[in-house]
Amino acid sequence: MRERSTTSYAGLLRRLLEEGYFAPPEIERVEKLLKEANGERVALGTHEFVRRLLRIERLSLRQGDPKHPLEGLTVADERRGLLFVLPALTAPEAGVCFPPLDIDFGPSADFSRDEALALFERLSRQALSSVDRAADLRTAVIGVLDALREFLDVPTALFFSADLPVAGGLARGPRQPVFGRQGSRAGGSGASPAPLPKAWARWARRALEEQDGRACYLTDFAELPPGQRPAERGSALLLRIEVADRRREAVLVAVTPEAHWFDADRLARVRVLAAHFRRLLDHALRLQASIAFDSLTEIYNRVFFEDHFRRTLAGASRRNQGFALLIVDIDDFKGFNQRFGYDAGDEVLRQVARTLKSGLRATDVLARYGGEEFAVLLMPELSTERAAIIGERLRATIERLEVRVPTVYGATQTVRVTVSIGAAFFPRDGGDRDALWNHANRMLLEAKAAGKNCLHCTWTLAGPAAGGALPD
Repeated sequence: MRERSTTSYAGLLRRLLEEGYFAPPEIERVEKLLKEANGERVALGTHEFVRRLLRIERLSLRQGDPKHPLEGLTVADERRGLLFVLPALTAPEAGVCFPPLDIDFGPSADFSRDEALALFERLSRQALSSVDRAADLRTAVIGVLDALREFLDVPTALFFSADLPVAGGLARGPRQPVFGRQGSRAGGSGASPAPLPKAWARWARRALEEQDGRACYLTDFAELPPGQRPAERGSALLLRIEVADRRREAVLVAVTPEAHWFDADRLARVRVLAAHFRRLLDHALRLQASIAFDSLTEIYNRVFFEDHFRRTLAGASRRNQGFALLIVDIDDFKGFNQRFGYDAGDEVLRQVARTLKSGLRATDVLARYGGEEFAVLLMPELSTERAAIIGERLRATIERLEVRVPTVYGATQTVRVTVSIGAAFFPRDGGDRDALWNHANRMLLEAKAAGKNCLHCTWTLAGPAAGGALPD
């Protein structure tokens, strides 16, 4: 056999190209890669192409582990009597690789154009099925996680973001071995709004630091230092998604119990999918800004709230879960406008909305329903006691709020405002939208008649009195 041993990645790739090992769709990618000035990209690309040639049996393995993304290989063409040596990659740390996600980098994806179009059409159809779905980033994220699981053939996908308007972490698919035994849920395929476990959040933040379209690939959890392993076994690919507003970023995580799972073909799929995922999240964010948000207070508007209210009611009815509706009204707001002016009134609305939002859970929904009236959905699963505690905490927090507003004379003044709150609980106070809304509105009128600055509901508030320290 005639041996051709090459220690240069570019030299090996060029030799494979000259010998005609690449199909026509790949030749352009290989030539583009050879023009790269970045040696690390050339090295990664050479590894991907050689491993792909092994999988399609254009070359045979002589030495090394083709599943390990960093290990050197010796491969052969038995028919032509050629032997090629692929040098090992130098990893910055054990068990971690940073493959680029440039769509023109590496082999082409192994799914057809029709498959990709079918996926994108399905995701778009789901996202546009209602106002709530189209403008709800959480729904868009769940669709992305499901697509990630399907097209990378992994059981679990995670989402992490520190600054997007969605819960800090979402999980889709079976929890074990991703979360460990205590966090597992047999057969679970729902999305969890709970924050990611500390180990995953650490790697997600690490992925956010990566630039130039690179992914963070944890090749084998067993190779990581014990204190840095997010799970006992497996591998994960973390994708940094940068939306149009560059101040906002997210990380998608594909997780599998198999080590060295994300080979060249799966990485090629990720390169195609990542661009679409970014567009899908951009689309949801823009719709939120244009049709779902109140421009003054930057919280949800009435149209979005009504759609979400109907969907929450339907889901709670199917699952036999409790949730609460709160109607929050700023006391004496019209007189306040007349005294200080409408600019001051706008500032009060903004500050009250911001304060209400900060006092709610990530899964709850707050909207400006009209004028000085706000509507809140305390999402299931929820007890009456917990709903009353949250409602009273909101009232007490607003009571302590100091708002600095402009006056009609061009000066500024610090003012205090209060709110009255009427509450209804499903199914205790009503089984449909109108019954719940009418009940909460009646409770609001009773709160106003009782002297304002109070919460009224048909169940007993347990715990300390108004203004005291309330449990989380």
